[in-house]
Amino acid sequence: MCAVGPSEFGADPDRVCSYVRCLAFYAMLDIRDAGTCRRYLMTEQLAFFSPAAQIDIHAATMPPIFVMRAGRNQVAGLNTSMQTFLEIAIKENAPITLMIHPMAVHGFETTTDDDRSREILRAAIEFMRRHVGLSTGP
Repeated sequence: MCAVGPSEFGADPDRVCSYVRCLAFYAMLDIRDAGTCRRYLMTEQLAFFSPAAQIDIHAATMPPIFVMRAGRNQVAGLNTSMQTFLEIAIKENAPITLMIHPMAVHGFETTTDDDRSREILRAAIEFMRRHVGLSTGP
């Protein structure tokens, strides 16, 4: 296997994933109790791949994290996993930005055209732009 850097593709290495400057999540943030994951992964693997387990260990060195949450998410376990992640992140003083759409269901960012959805999406895009050095604002 050959390791190739972003510059070989004409990309700015300061604005690609080789240098993580921020994270944005709308996902299962604690897989340790997820049935499907438990079927295929060992306990050590579940902890290694679980954002909640990792933030518990590495909160002081984590890049800023943006979490968006749909208040009425119907995907089993998703909001519970986010809750666990957020409780740990707060306890460990991790750099978290949280935006909740209380009335939204899963996938609201692509299916719900309302003011709150647009506000959250604008905030997520600005969060990423700011942390990769593209924003000109404060």
